[in-house]
Amino acid sequence: MTKGKRISTDIGGDALHTIREPGVAIGHVLGLLALYAIGVSLQQPAGG
Repeated sequence: MTKGKRISTDIGGDALHTIREPGVAIGHVLGLLALYAIGVSLQQPAGG
């Protein structure tokens, strides 16, 4: 079975440490959820 390539080979150690921090991950998730909610609310037709 072939192994997949590692994406992180070209990323510096400092960047990997920052990515692995829980606060950064939580912030990214919350930001994506906020963008998704804004996108969904913009796509919903105005009812009335």
